[in-house]
Amino acid sequence: MTTETVQRGSAWAPLRRPVFRAIWGSLLGSQVVIWMHNVGAVTVVASLSDSPALIAAVQTATSLPAVVLSLLAGATADIVDRRRLVLAAQAWMVAVTTTLSVLTFTDTVTTGLALALTLALGAGMAPTILAYQAMTPDAIGEDRHRSGPGRARPLAQDELPEAVALNSVAINLARAVGPALAGVLIVALSAGALFAIESAVVLLIMVVIFRLKVSTERPESPEPLIEALRAGARYVRFFGPARTTLIRTGLFAGCASALWALLPVVAVGPLDLDSRGLGLLMGCVGTGALCGAVVMPRLRARLGFDVLIALASLTLAAGLAVLAWVDEVPIVAVALLFTGASWLTVLSSLNTAAQWAAAGWVRARTLASFQFVMQGSLAFGSLVWGLTAGATGVRDALMIAVAGLLVGVVAGRHWPLAPGTDVDLSPAAHWGSPELALEPRPTDGPVLVTLEYRVRPERTDEFVAAMTELGRIRRRDGAYFWDLYEDLEDRGRFLETFTVGSWQEHLRQHERGTVADLDVERRVKEMHEGPGPPVARHLLAARAAQRAREQKPPP
Repeated sequence: MTTETVQRGSAWAPLRRPVFRAIWGSLLGSQVVIWMHNVGAVTVVASLSDSPALIAAVQTATSLPAVVLSLLAGATADIVDRRRLVLAAQAWMVAVTTTLSVLTFTDTVTTGLALALTLALGAGMAPTILAYQAMTPDAIGEDRHRSGPGRARPLAQDELPEAVALNSVAINLARAVGPALAGVLIVALSAGALFAIESAVVLLIMVVIFRLKVSTERPESPEPLIEALRAGARYVRFFGPARTTLIRTGLFAGCASALWALLPVVAVGPLDLDSRGLGLLMGCVGTGALCGAVVMPRLRARLGFDVLIALASLTLAAGLAVLAWVDEVPIVAVALLFTGASWLTVLSSLNTAAQWAAAGWVRARTLASFQFVMQGSLAFGSLVWGLTAGATGVRDALMIAVAGLLVGVVAGRHWPLAPGTDVDLSPAAHWGSPELALEPRPTDGPVLVTLEYRVRPERTDEFVAAMTELGRIRRRDGAYFWDLYEDLEDRGRFLETFTVGSWQEHLRQHERGTVADLDVERRVKEMHEGPGPPVARHLLAARAAQRAREQKPPP
């Protein structure tokens, strides 16, 4: 299938775009390297020790950085050039795989070194995968740089769900291809040669990324790392769509992790299969995931976003019930095809919701929060299901997971995911620059901003409700304190106050306002009855203002 024949709205539509093809291919290659490395590292560790705990620690060493470093990696990806971040992280991965290759060839590798270098490789992959996902909207033509109310979203926004699904396909495809390819290379060559080939593949990916031309949205004044982490936490806390996405991700991943935790137990237990049989069942899950990516665009167009997630969750619950009660391998294999399709459908839909809920300035941090919740829920959920199966039996554990998925479907009715086309997060750039008698330094603070409103008494309740919504926006964009006061001596006079950490942080608030915020601010201003617009004042902490005066040169 050529790119010219791919029709808009199909599962493959984003692959028409050369930049997305490059990023998608790089993501696929990077994931293949990770899964190849898992097999190679297990081979090395198994040749040095017969401890099951050490062998199992290889997977832990690979996946642990994705949880521990996700928030830090997301903040970094928002304040530096993402393409350069990928190049730096993958240069680190080249150094790691090359070192392990040399140690293996020279027979100087130890179990500790193999695990430590595997952990280091996972640390390089953590920022890489987040940067790839954060670049996806830019790669398919998403333009969030345009400002001003009423601007229409680009057509490529319609392809974002397909692009996210294709990213999920790349990860699932690598999970199937990587281990098989590694097994062939180890048998034909050696584990040391496998690690050397991994280095060559990552070098090739670096060449592709180096030549990549993609414009990404970066702030004019990047935040310090700690402030960036705090700003990301405030955003997901006070922005409803992001918070809802994380809640639903945690509920789903925690329950669905029973599939990955207990499928091997069922395979070697009730189904009495060997490792090949387990591989066949895992292959059914992967094949179902690929099929799900193909049919998902048509189903989403017919059913809608939340309905599709609910039906996929119910199908996944049915698959777990089959796994619990059916002992016929062919029936279980067919059920796992549908289970894999449902897994990818829900997970890619939640990932798409996270993309939609992320403003450009905090995109990687929002995706990092999604990654943290998802991976953490999978890891913690797997532990819980393992302990539950040991205490009550595999069948009871699976049925508890089924009940949890059903609860998640009901919860979805109370926490619907906001469609991306209904929330325009492109920059509004509607705040003007204040006229100041004293110019503070960027780091001076804290800064107190007040706005005075005059409201008719009969509209007080309506005004307070609108201001509460506006207060969440203020805190989402940088304020660490917000409140609204009513004058007890002058009825109808209200004073809004919010505090930010520094003058630079307040200027960043000017950049973070979105088109979706304009409706809230418009409703507030319509209720203001003063002779002019609400009076805004900017106050700087007295000691900081004194230092600013002392450093200002005389006229």
